[in-house]
Amino acid sequence: MENFDKSFQRYVVSAIYKSRRARTQLLPMLKPEYFEYLTDRLLIKIARKYFQKYREVPSKVILKNKLDEDHHNYIDKLFKLKLRSVSILIDEVKEFVRLQEIRAGFIKSAEKVESGNIQEAYGIIRKSFAKHAGDEISGSFAKSMLHKNIIDIVSQSTENAIPTGYAHLD
Repeated sequence: MENFDKSFQRYVVSAIYKSRRARTQLLPMLKPEYFEYLTDRLLIKIARKYFQKYREVPSKVILKNKLDEDHHNYIDKLFKLKLRSVSILIDEVKEFVRLQEIRAGFIKSAEKVESGNIQEAYGIIRKSFAKHAGDEISGSFAKSMLHKNIIDIVSQSTENAIPTGYAHLD
């Protein structure tokens, strides 16, 4: 899976609930806010909480008891997904996490730029990349996705920009 869209995210959540190896290796690095959809966020949050306490995740029955009926169909779909290589998934999730952390850094830095704290914004971006300096973002898909996200974030944050007189900042 080269795409980090809803189907990738659903697959990750499914793997967490269906594979001991996946949950052991992936749950420590996953945060609910990495996921685009509310149900995935809820399921990751529940899995992390249970895993910290019991070193296990709740069963399908327990999940359905914890969540509204609106989520039951989604839970059924998760448990029906067929898992492929967990080793490959772990590598893909590492890349997904790196991109989400870098994206969060850009969003946080855009807020600093809007409030006039250019130096602080620069520091945030530098830290978000430095955090994963040894983890080269691999694959043309990941690079193009990161490039697209950077362009989107910068264009959104510069809609009401005031020229600074410095071309590289403007």
